[in-house]
Amino acid sequence: MNATDANRPEAPLLSITLPCHKQDPLLDRALTSCLPMAERPDVEIVVSWNSTDGEALGSFRKQYPGFRWYQPPQPLEMGANWDYCLQQARGRWCMVLSYDDVLLPDRLTAFLPTLAACDPGTGCVFGLCAEEDVWGSQTKLSLPVARGLRRIWRPGELWLHIPWGTPVHLPAALFRREVWRSAGGFDNGLAFACDAGLWERVCRQHAVLKVSDYWSIYRWHPYSKASTRAAREDWVRLALIYQRQLGTWDFLGRLLCRFGFSHQKYLAMKSDPEYHASVLNTSSWRDRIFWRGMHWMENTTIAGRPVIRVVSRVMLHLYGLIHHRLRPRNVRVRQE
Repeated sequence: MNATDANRPEAPLLSITLPCHKQDPLLDRALTSCLPMAERPDVEIVVSWNSTDGEALGSFRKQYPGFRWYQPPQPLEMGANWDYCLQQARGRWCMVLSYDDVLLPDRLTAFLPTLAACDPGTGCVFGLCAEEDVWGSQTKLSLPVARGLRRIWRPGELWLHIPWGTPVHLPAALFRREVWRSAGGFDNGLAFACDAGLWERVCRQHAVLKVSDYWSIYRWHPYSKASTRAAREDWVRLALIYQRQLGTWDFLGRLLCRFGFSHQKYLAMKSDPEYHASVLNTSSWRDRIFWRGMHWMENTTIAGRPVIRVVSRVMLHLYGLIHHRLRPRNVRVRQE
């Protein structure tokens, strides 16, 4: 505990948690980007030092005295370390920033008054992430079309987007601490998709608000072909879990899940030629025709977008229209 904590309220508005999985050259950059937020009385910075290097931990404590530093009793897996760091947080809202990502504090600060006024029915608010390549070269950061609120996904509406690749990016997501607790935290059984599993459980019960502004810069990871395949297979398992949760009457929902996990399976095959060959050799002629169709939809564009994305977007909107009666009308967001 730091001496500066005595000057802070018991429950700040926002806890920015920074779980460190290892001592990385980019860690100092991530910590420095949080410094402006640490000066605010309604924001706290919580860091989980998931390393046995106590000397480096002491050095970082002296360099960033306004942060709250914790060290797990033993090294943890990625999702477990995220949960451990969030357990130390006291804010009403929380955010998880990875050790190799960068916060955009000015943009996030501008949104804090709106965050404080959010309706209790809103469980998660997420913005946009700029992107950097593996070498830290900024590749995407365009100004939003409009500042402020863009749209709301109501309970039961967002989760079916997730098998296609979650639109909720962890370094740009704000979620209520009690919602994270009631949802059971991150799913360590889905290593590469554990955050998507959490969003699925949250958005089934709570409204999710999307904001058209950038709050952070996400750095792409230098995955090998094997790890990319493993990540896609986690997404396949996640989509299959969703499909089993749907009733047999929900034909369109099951079809969307089928397309979702088939698309992830195709991407896993695409990333690993040996795996691609083994799947094709053990598949039936119907499956082989399906993979060829998936390949065509992935590589053919309509108005600059892959056909697979256009088809999925149309199906998702159709599913939303069919289930419009399930959307509550009392979920509102106040903006000052």
